[in-house]
Amino acid sequence: SSQHKELTRAFGLHISFATEIFARQHRLHLFTVSLAGSLARFVRWDRSGCIVSRAFDIRDNPDLLAEFFWRFSKLTDAERGYDLTVRTASPEEEELFHDAIKDYVQVQLDGPGQTELEKALVTHYQRGHVTVVPVWSQDSKPEDNPQRFLVSRPVVTPLTLDGRCTRGYWSVNVATRRVCFLKDTWRTFARPGSEGGTLENLNKLGVRNIPSLAIHGDLRSTDDPGTSLRADTLR
Repeated sequence: SSQHKELTRAFGLHISFATEIFARQHRLHLFTVSLAGSLARFVRWDRSGCIVSRAFDIRDNPDLLAEFFWRFSKLTDAERGYDLTVRTASPEEEELFHDAIKDYVQVQLDGPGQTELEKALVTHYQRGHVTVVPVWSQDSKPEDNPQRFLVSRPVVTPLTLDGRCTRGYWSVNVATRRVCFLKDTWRTFARPGSEGGTLENLNKLGVRNIPSLAIHGDLRSTDDPGTSLRADTLR
């Protein structure tokens, strides 16, 4: 029926919005509110899917909606779903990222015009949206300092909500200003080993046409540095 098609379209649109948020932001989970006329539902999303509340009428039970937003306003960033293994770059770090990427683009394009340069630059950089990604190598100890990398706009993003949320960035090493490719993906324990370990072994064997590995390791919880949350491979 037309009503069923409209419901399916609305739910699909809601899923696409959640998918885009997870693709563009560093998140563990996300809360949304679905409204259909005066009926509302609360939805909690993560990489495995979503949990949906029963529908309620906001005209009959407005307190439920008001209490949800009041409670949400009291949540910490972690409780709201933000991924605290990364942080927003400082103005100085953002400037470093902008300048390093701009210089690299100029070399890649062999002296482009200003319009062409700006067009290529915005593919990798969005003003005010630069993130610091601290990566500990596989053999590091909890007390060791990580290598810090700056990223902004991903060149590859996931197309679905579920899965490992694999993204690829042009990144800049804060210590060396070197531009490299950072692959950010959630680790799976369903299979042994890691992509970074495989690349490392192939590099040692001298296999041709393999990316040169700079570092591979994990992002760790700021509350518990010994806990690995996400795996990053940099080339």
